[in-house]
Amino acid sequence: MKWRTDNPYITGIALILAVPFIWLYAFTATQNPDYELRILISDIRQRDAETAVYLLRSRSHIDNDFDQLATAQKNMKKTMLAFNSYLIELNEAEKKQAIIVHQLYELYDNKLERFKTLHAKLSNSLRFLPKLATKLRAALNKDKLAGNHDTIQLVDSILTSTFSFRLFGDDSMLASLYNKVEALKALIYQQEHSTHNDLLYSFVSHAEMFLLFRQQEALVVKFILNNQLENELSMLEQKMRDRHVMEDEFAQKIRYFLIGYSTLLFFIILLFIINRRHLLKSVLTHQMLSEEDQLTGLSNRRHFIKKLNYALQAVKEEKSHGALIFIDLDGFKAVNDNLGHNEGDVVLKSISKRLKQQSSANQERGINHFVARLGGDEFVILLAGLPKDNIQQELHKVTEQTLQLCSQSLGEKYNIFSITASLGVVTFPEQSMDVTDLLHFADLAMYQSKKQGKNCCNFYNTDIYV
Repeated sequence: MKWRTDNPYITGIALILAVPFIWLYAFTATQNPDYELRILISDIRQRDAETAVYLLRSRSHIDNDFDQLATAQKNMKKTMLAFNSYLIELNEAEKKQAIIVHQLYELYDNKLERFKTLHAKLSNSLRFLPKLATKLRAALNKDKLAGNHDTIQLVDSILTSTFSFRLFGDDSMLASLYNKVEALKALIYQQEHSTHNDLLYSFVSHAEMFLLFRQQEALVVKFILNNQLENELSMLEQKMRDRHVMEDEFAQKIRYFLIGYSTLLFFIILLFIINRRHLLKSVLTHQMLSEEDQLTGLSNRRHFIKKLNYALQAVKEEKSHGALIFIDLDGFKAVNDNLGHNEGDVVLKSISKRLKQQSSANQERGINHFVARLGGDEFVILLAGLPKDNIQQELHKVTEQTLQLCSQSLGEKYNIFSITASLGVVTFPEQSMDVTDLLHFADLAMYQSKKQGKNCCNFYNTDIYV
């Protein structure tokens, strides 16, 4: 038996001898405080406090939108997802407590969504009530009837009170506003045959709706601010501390054994690590040689270069012609900067899917159409085996298809970024038979398309670019 690090016998011996060590190490490792989980619990507290602050800012109209509140919710959701991943490491008592924490978070999040809805309704009421009040004031002033002045004053007083109550509302202001609405209703009953009662009824109805929404919002906010999340998190931490106290006593005993056992297994584990690294290196080498782009499923640059070399060789043997179409997405950087890289990946996948479908359709027509992703937002199409008398017609057809596919809507959220494509075309063997030159020429033609306003195609011309 050869004494090699990649020998399976050595690996087996290393595993057998390392099992006690690995088990003891893993066991003692679990005795240490759950630092990462504790950090997450601290993050949850921080996110909870941030959300409460942004909630109060939105309610008091310090913030005119829910952007910061929505961001706080999103951050809280990410933190809770990370928190849930630690449930498997907890004992039963801790796991039950953690589930309670998560259930409280879900209820908390639902209440925040309810707050947004009620806040929007209240804002609509505050925009609509002044319009009704203006119409009422104009109509009542026009009639100049007895009692209209009192009605106008009462309407103005209700309108002022709604804005004051919205910002600084308390129980006394609520009672006062209710009394004013009831007084206005009494005036309507006294003027039963007034021509303006429809407007007055509408004003009263919206004022009552405002009060209802405001009460509901107050209950939701009270629930959120009195959330029990902090108490439940403290209980979870206490259960974790109790477990660590018991486990530390036993862990101290076996740590001494680990010292001696680790010395004995040092060289065996070293060989095992070397063997693992050898395997890992083999896996990484295989991945590097892979010919598929991991994100989009298209061929990668390595595969494309191989295909291009085959196509150039075929040109020499078969006297045929070919072309490269270099594609660079317009507006892609704005998607990454504004929506994040995950949304950018969605765009790349969608465009790749369309380009792959285009390639399949053209291959069914007998066209040797190959598409690959070079990296980032750059793609390339290789057309090979084209007859000389038909190459320009085919190129115009394929480039028009490509421009249309890349400019089609990817969904409502992406429409503001005007995602299109700039194309650069180079043909072979007329313009070059060198891989580097062909890619460079196609790239130059593509940048000419960028300069001409994007969403267009340019063919490489030696006279122009030189």
